[in-house]
Amino acid sequence: MTVHSYATPESPTTLLSTELNSASAGAVFTSGVIDNSVGLYKYADFEMRCEFTSAALGNYFSLYLLEAADGTNYEDAAASPNSGEALLTAAQFLGSFIFPNAVGPFRKILRGLVLPPTKFKIVLWVDWALVASGNTLKMIRYTEQTA
Repeated sequence: MTVHSYATPESPTTLLSTELNSASAGAVFTSGVIDNSVGLYKYADFEMRCEFTSAALGNYFSLYLLEAADGTNYEDAAASPNSGEALLTAAQFLGSFIFPNAVGPFRKILRGLVLPPTKFKIVLWVDWALVASGNTLKMIRYTEQTA
């Protein structure tokens, strides 16, 4: 009988850090290029660590994936925080980090998101103002193995 399990995950990769510090509500951030055409990782977990400048009910951050299917050209995405989320599509949407009505600090994780076998970038849309330090978005990629 074939047994499916997870292979050893890669070490966490920081996608966004100091650029998130003192971010204003509605800001949009894009990671550097992530080349998944070599490792061919099937899944990723994304960890958001952050703290808000003040509490507000209904805070959330949205995560999107922009793929370069041909290895060079990426899908279109928002360039302006004012139009932010509206220019990103449902097909690019990975998930949302939902936060309670408090300032934090918080650690939230989106688990088991499927990755393309190509180059891609991650876009984070921030719904609420962040404090001046300690905010990060990390990714851990992993795949399956059979025995």
